[in-house]
Amino acid sequence: MKTVKYQKTHKKIYIFFANILKKSKKLQVLYSLFNERHFWLKRKNQSDDFISTYWNDRSENRKNLIKLVATLGEKQKEISILEFGSCVGTNIKLLKDAFAKKSTTFFAVEPNEDAATFLKKKLPFVRILVGEDKAFIQNTSFPGQSIDISFIHAVFYSMAPKRVEKTLEKICKISKVVVIGDEIDNMHGKKASYDYNSNSFLHPYGQILRKYGFKIENTIPNPNPVKAFSGFIVARKD
Repeated sequence: MKTVKYQKTHKKIYIFFANILKKSKKLQVLYSLFNERHFWLKRKNQSDDFISTYWNDRSENRKNLIKLVATLGEKQKEISILEFGSCVGTNIKLLKDAFAKKSTTFFAVEPNEDAATFLKKKLPFVRILVGEDKAFIQNTSFPGQSIDISFIHAVFYSMAPKRVEKTLEKICKISKVVVIGDEIDNMHGKKASYDYNSNSFLHPYGQILRKYGFKIENTIPNPNPVKAFSGFIVARKD
């Protein structure tokens, strides 16, 4: 009974704050973040089978990501890869296949427990940290080694600027190459930091990467632009 009562109270609090945020245009950004992050963290596979949907996705955008990362690592005999925001591990599965003839080590960070459980079952070779950015930043033993390529795809658009910078700071410390697939239209910080039409943050990735010792090697516009993904940034430790 206590558990049911707690769940009802939690739901009432969520609805209360959501309604407050909706009423003020100045708070639209907070509402968007609050709603989207809450939805993803609490999303359960039993509700809409989202796990199967993600696991079986072979969209052109995903294929472009895999091709890019595979090309960056094609000359290496051994390679370590980290994905921040791995969901069920589809990208890692495809990269494992792409690097079938190489010695590979994979790491993943994923906050949704259902998605992380599925990933562990399907891809037991992956070292996974279950948690959000704060858990990743504070965990000094993960990944516990230098990473050849770290990539983030359609994650940062829904994260506040300070959180993104702190996350990238750690990723830059442990990585040789960083690939970001996201909204990259404000890469140099010359536009507004938030797009109300798409409810997406437009982070100044170029400024952040340079701050932490990385040089942008390439930018690739997405041929099929969608929310949270207008292109790729490839950056290498300077």
